[in-house]
Amino acid sequence: MLVSADQVADTLRLVVPGFLAAKAFYLVGLRTKRSDAQWVIWSLIAAVPITALANFVHPGRDSLNLVISFAVGIVGGAVAGLLWSLLVRAWPSLKGDASLRAWDIILSRNPSNWLQVELLNKKVVSGRSLYAGRSVDTDDLDLYLAQPQLVDGNRYIDLPDVEGMLINRSQIATITVFGRNRTGPL
Repeated sequence: MLVSADQVADTLRLVVPGFLAAKAFYLVGLRTKRSDAQWVIWSLIAAVPITALANFVHPGRDSLNLVISFAVGIVGGAVAGLLWSLLVRAWPSLKGDASLRAWDIILSRNPSNWLQVELLNKKVVSGRSLYAGRSVDTDDLDLYLAQPQLVDGNRYIDLPDVEGMLINRSQIATITVFGRNRTGPL
């Protein structure tokens, strides 16, 4: 049985607005990995109210209805993402419940924490987490420390003219996270 162009158009009309909403939500609010099956399921769930609203605004199956459903999907997903961001600020534990890795939760705090990073070669570096690769974006995570210092026992050794240090996750043995009030080494 051959699939007609109308059937393909109807499928896209159903799935794409929901996908746009889900993608906007994840870009603006909840950045996490999803499987292809999860994208399809969430796209279909989001498509139901989007299609209903688009049909209420402009009934029919024409191009204007499709454009309205795309716009509703993008704007609705972005607004939901912004609301999610506000909820996470009010209740940070929500972010932990939705994140895949502790790396993403701890290293995405704003303001960032002071860290002490032990490398596989046994060297220890201390500094403020300025940027950290997110597991949603890459599997090759890295960490950028601002104000880095080498740690030698109880001594902190300044690194003159060094603005920051980029450390690949594969080189890290452990990370010690100090409280938010900590502004530098002991």
